[in-house]
Amino acid sequence: MTAAYIILGISLVAFGAMAVTALVWAARAGQFENFKAGSESIFDSGEPIGEPTDLFPDVDRAKLAAVASRAAKGAARP
Repeated sequence: MTAAYIILGISLVAFGAMAVTALVWAARAGQFENFKAGSESIFDSGEPIGEPTDLFPDVDRAKLAAVASRAAKGAARP
């Protein structure tokens, strides 16, 4: 049983060290500089921002558009 605790402790320390290393790398590489540009980088003219193009067949598009416009208005507030 003691060996299991040792292995668990070593794995937790190793995971923590990898997480800290990844955060340090991301900070040095500038990954946290501009969140807005990064979040919009996945959109293009085929799927503009705020207009979902991939829906399940039974989703009412008019209802979804109303929800999206309300969310956009709420996000525009300071």
